[in-house]
Amino acid sequence: MTEYCNHANNEDYEYKPAESNSTLVKSRCEKKGPFGLGLFLFAMYALACHPGLGQPLAFGPVFQIYQPSVRGGAEAGDVIILSDPTTPNREPSVGVFVSRKVSSYLQVSLSINYSQQFYSFMVFNQAEQCAFCPVRKSASLAVNNFDVAPTLKLQVFKTGNLRFFLVGGGSIQFRTEFRPMENEDISFGNKHPGVAEIINQMDDVHKPVGLYVSYGAAAHYGRFIFQLCHQSMISHSFTSNLYLNSTPYPFNVDISYVTLSLQYQLYSLKMKKSRGEKVAQ
Repeated sequence: MTEYCNHANNEDYEYKPAESNSTLVKSRCEKKGPFGLGLFLFAMYALACHPGLGQPLAFGPVFQIYQPSVRGGAEAGDVIILSDPTTPNREPSVGVFVSRKVSSYLQVSLSINYSQQFYSFMVFNQAEQCAFCPVRKSASLAVNNFDVAPTLKLQVFKTGNLRFFLVGGGSIQFRTEFRPMENEDISFGNKHPGVAEIINQMDDVHKPVGLYVSYGAAAHYGRFIFQLCHQSMISHSFTSNLYLNSTPYPFNVDISYVTLSLQYQLYSLKMKKSRGEKVAQ
């Protein structure tokens, strides 16, 4: 199914005077379903849990930093919402991983990571007429993010204790509202029509689930694992509709990530083929 959605960078959303009759640039995008990723997750689970593989099962902690790239926005009547590139979010995430060797060159891995994510948007009324208009207000979107990421690793090079892998996989993000403190609704009185109404919705406009594909490379040295990946969103949008005067407006935001993670293998369990016994190594 094909839909029309806002899917542009900040230059596409650049504000222009009202007389130019400019609008937000809208591009044609494909809404992709989760079937392919669901099939991939099932295959990964089958590989990881098959009792006949007889390969070591390793696990340990994960520390990760990420750099998001935010694109998109909305046009709700005369109110414009844009991502704010001046407030980058580089919060770290922590988690655990478990991995298993499928063969001498192939590994399957699953990591679960938690992070608090903050994204800033600029909101203003483009039709407002005053000495310093349009006045841009800042709105924040904050979420607790749980990332479940299965991956396949293919070893491409080895020298001594150092091994290099190509990495490919996917992830499912589960998001909940994050409020460090209870915020009251804001009001600008008769100024900036519609701006306060939009800002007051930003706390819970995120979608609870997102789907991503990832690819990158990893280096294993002893018990340490260094991994660099890019995550691209394949679900429709990070956010749902905004409402202004009870009218819904599409708020389409695409967020991709570059992640750098450090994993430490605590120890592994040897999976016996005969009776399924586990022996700590």
